[in-house]
Amino acid sequence: MKKNPCILVIDDEKDVCVFLEKVLGEDGYDVLTALSVEEGVKAVSSKRPDIVLIDKNLPKQNGIDGLARIKAIDENIVVIVMTGYGAMESARRAMELGAFDYITKPFDLDCIKTVIKNSLRLRPGASV
Repeated sequence: MKKNPCILVIDDEKDVCVFLEKVLGEDGYDVLTALSVEEGVKAVSSKRPDIVLIDKNLPKQNGIDGLARIKAIDENIVVIVMTGYGAMESARRAMELGAFDYITKPFDLDCIKTVIKNSLRLRPGASV
């Protein structure tokens, strides 16, 4: 039996988490949510999602630092950084740390779904 790909959404805006959980869940993904880097890192350690969507601007610890922590746990996890403030320097830093993509909010839903499908091709054992 095929396992549905698992996506972890880390965003301090609960509405974003609920929205992505709903729309991605309707597409057949198992979706987990976390409201902070700390909560997200714990979920990565215990659940090992295929993909992490992480907001760059999080309280206490930013998403770029969270990206580094996630990649230290499992370098094969695909991480997509989301931000409402697209700065070239932080995009470059995210890519250096191993982010698959860097997308700006508000994002086009079809675009994020395409990025997710494309990223699954990189995750060993994940099905598209």
